[in-house]
Amino acid sequence: MASQEEQEKFLLEPSKFTKGVESCPNDLLIKPRVSVIGLPKSGKTTLCERIAAKTGAVHLNMEEIIESYIRRDAIYAYNLRVRTMMQG
Repeated sequence: MASQEEQEKFLLEPSKFTKGVESCPNDLLIKPRVSVIGLPKSGKTTLCERIAAKTGAVHLNMEEIIESYIRRDAIYAYNLRVRTMMQG
């Protein structure tokens, strides 16, 4: 089992430990994008929140984005709402 200090070092530079390469510099114009997928209750949200806290990445919750889009007052959003209610 890794110590807390070892875990924090890993979270700061995971590629250094997994691929043997240095981390991506923070001053790049193009930033890497990450998708975290997994089964329900597998720790995806916790992992994303920790990644965001350590790296400054933006954590997007797709369920919240879809819900806010469906609530918009537009014909496309209305059609999407109707379709979602019909299909479940």
